[in-house]
Amino acid sequence: MRIPSGILSLVSVVTSAVFLAFAAAGCGGGDDGSPAGPSGPDPSDDGEMTATVDGVAWTAASSSLSATISEDVPGGILIEGTADLGVAYRQITISLFNIDGPGTYPLGVTASMFGGYATYATSGGQWHSPYSGASGTVTIQELTSDRIKGTFQFHATPILGSQSTSTHDVTGGQFDLSLEGMPTSVPANAGGSFQVEVGSVDYAASYFTVTPNGEGSFLLTTGNDDYQVSLFLGAIDGPGSYYLSFPTRSIVINPGTRPSDGIVCCWGPSLDDTGTITLTTASADRLVGTFHATLTPRDGTDAAEGVELVGGAFDLGLVVP
Repeated sequence: MRIPSGILSLVSVVTSAVFLAFAAAGCGGGDDGSPAGPSGPDPSDDGEMTATVDGVAWTAASSSLSATISEDVPGGILIEGTADLGVAYRQITISLFNIDGPGTYPLGVTASMFGGYATYATSGGQWHSPYSGASGTVTIQELTSDRIKGTFQFHATPILGSQSTSTHDVTGGQFDLSLEGMPTSVPANAGGSFQVEVGSVDYAASYFTVTPNGEGSFLLTTGNDDYQVSLFLGAIDGPGSYYLSFPTRSIVINPGTRPSDGIVCCWGPSLDDTGTITLTTASADRLVGTFHATLTPRDGTDAAEGVELVGGAFDLGLVVP
């Protein structure tokens, strides 16, 4: 069963916007080229930042430490530290988005989500937390007007365009830093999270967009490196449970931006798809809910059989274009 032209048009528009935002967010995490190495010790009382990189201790020099409020995104904070100042420098940078209090947040997401993005850089190259939606975590233990404290860990792969084939594991990270700038509250309609098990694959979105399609109808487009999962919600009049009923309500799974080896795709939409989307919050600011479904394979793709979507959950701010 084909998607009606109206839905296809929405998917095309949203997908184009998503990839532009996705590319911009990736650039925001750091330049594709390796950064220039800091130099010269200048001990300060700004705090401390430590970690283990591939089993080797990493301690940032005091003069390299910074934690700064970013005005480019709500709840934005940029944390930086560099060990081994000079030519042999090793730098860790963590960009946080939509964070205004303690909690554990994913690394490997763009600025549309609750969470952040991390990079590891040396004179030999630059690596990042890939946009899997779950390539690491940062736990904020304390966030005040002048201090931020927490822990972090992430798996780093070469940035797009890099000649490197190596990866790095950053574990046991800790920071306790003075904070420059004034933290601001995250607006009620900002930030998001989206998770579901697609067959045997755990899916966590690294980005999302919301496109209204008339009163009570939305196209929710989410994605990561492996998949793009879209929910078309039509005839929504508030909290409640809504059955999949193509074409009014449907779920579509397409390839992600950089699918891993072995990833199979694609599914939906079809009259044979079954499932339920339950909205617990449907306000002017947010859509919050859960879902489960069984989707049929799409003709012309390498999906040979249906797929079960289990444990779906979303909390998405309605920041619309």
